[in-house]
Amino acid sequence: MALLGYAALAILHAAFAISILSMPDAQFTLTLRRQFDDWGPLLDLYRSSPIAANASDAMYQRAMDLSWCSAPLPSGTIRSPYCACVARQHAKFSNASLFNTDSARDEAVMGLVSCLSSRPVWRVWPVWGVHYGTPATFAFFVTACFLWVAANFSHRWTSIPIWTLTLGVSIALFVMAPVRNGLWVVTVLTVSIIIEFILLPGMQIPAEAAAITRQQQLGDYVRASKLPSCFWWCEYLCAPVFALYIPLMHCGRDIVMTGVVVMLGGAVGGLGLRSYWFDLILQDGKNVQFKDVMQRIVWLGILASSVTIITLTAVYYDGHSSAHFAMGTGSIALMGLTVTIGLMQWPGVQKHNWIFAAQSLIALARNVALFGIVFRDLTDIHSDE
Repeated sequence: MALLGYAALAILHAAFAISILSMPDAQFTLTLRRQFDDWGPLLDLYRSSPIAANASDAMYQRAMDLSWCSAPLPSGTIRSPYCACVARQHAKFSNASLFNTDSARDEAVMGLVSCLSSRPVWRVWPVWGVHYGTPATFAFFVTACFLWVAANFSHRWTSIPIWTLTLGVSIALFVMAPVRNGLWVVTVLTVSIIIEFILLPGMQIPAEAAAITRQQQLGDYVRASKLPSCFWWCEYLCAPVFALYIPLMHCGRDIVMTGVVVMLGGAVGGLGLRSYWFDLILQDGKNVQFKDVMQRIVWLGILASSVTIITLTAVYYDGHSSAHFAMGTGSIALMGLTVTIGLMQWPGVQKHNWIFAAQSLIALARNVALFGIVFRDLTDIHSDE
């Protein structure tokens, strides 16, 4: 009966994925940023310019060009305080030139260096685009696949539905945005390949277990071996998705910051999977002590990754996105639930069945909340258009 419940949840998550794919989507642009660091030409301008010529408008314009302060501003933005600092230093330099003092050059250079204390100028280049609903679609797809595996159907009836869903999701993503969703399509196909050729063969019931005659005992063995494995593989692949929404909503959508946060999210899920492996494999004799040590090390890794994500979110929190998107606040809550699941892998508690049950319920509630938040935001985006 429980196995049919897993199948029903798999169908529910597949329906979530299809529903999000059928809605008009919005695109967020990931950017690459570079802070002003081209100090040589700017300082040389003041070191080498004749004192008598340094008050000219041409020199001021040249200083603005070299300091990146002459670029057109996007609508609704203001110049960086660093640019105001550079302008002040040029004015001081120009005033000093009226007295033809050679020390004006050195003072100008020192004044420009003091501008490092002001908020600098950044150059920003668009690099990639992420559709708002695509990460959620991927998370629902992964969850549906692993719940279907946990339902323990025959190999044929496990593979056929998974590959059907894989092809459907892949085609829909590719048609929606061939370039921007290309990497997601490859990832979707990779997940199915891993399930088909690595996980399913590795989860086959050993001969000694297959020899058990009592059906209940066999069912207990299947649930004990497949469900936690499917759960933690699912967390490993889904945790980066919940981490991805943090920079999309709060951290400026910088591609470097996005990569860092996604890797930290992957560490939370991946180290949780590693902790489960230690608990599953290291059971007897001297291995028990080694298991405790390794699980403590892994848990500290989960803790460090979690604290880092929380710190980055606090530093780069953007209240503007929270006002326009439910995911603004929702991304923090969803990542908080993901972190909670990982931190519950404290060494020694895996033997208590209620721990895994609680982790599973938290994951289910998180996924349902994810669908609700994404559905609401995509509905609002479409209605605004």
